[in-house]
Amino acid sequence: MAPPVPATVLVIEDDAALREALATVLREQGFVVVQAPSGAHAIRALHELREDEHFCMVLLDMRLPEVDGIGVLRYLQQDADQMPMIVALSASRELLAQAILVGVSVAIVKPLEVGDLLAIVARHCAREHSQPDIRG
Repeated sequence: MAPPVPATVLVIEDDAALREALATVLREQGFVVVQAPSGAHAIRALHELREDEHFCMVLLDMRLPEVDGIGVLRYLQQDADQMPMIVALSASRELLAQAILVGVSVAIVKPLEVGDLLAIVARHCAREHSQPDIRG
C-alpha cells in the first residue's frame, strides 16, 4: 500500500514574513504548503492544479495586491464541488464580515494565534487525509 499523501494547504498572504512563518509552521507539522504572494498568484496556482490534486484548506489574506481576497473567494466558488475550506485572515473586522457573507468557512482577526490556526487546519484536513500528530 502506498504511503498516505500529506494534506496540502494554500497560503495566500502578501506579507512575506507572515507567509513564510505560516508555511514553516505548517511544514513542521507535516503539511505540504503552496505559497502565493498575491491574489493573481493564488488563482494561477489553483488553475494549474491537476485533476487529482486539491488543497484541503486555503488560508486567505483579505487584503492582497492585484486580486483581493473576495476576488479569490469568488474564483474558488466557481468550482463549488472542489472548493476547499477557506480561512479568511485580516486585521479588518469589516473585511472579515464581508468574507463571511461571501462564503468563507472561518474568519480570523490578525494578529492571529498560530496554535488556534493549526488546530483548525488539523481538524479539517484530518477528515480528508491521514493527518500528522499536532501537539501544542
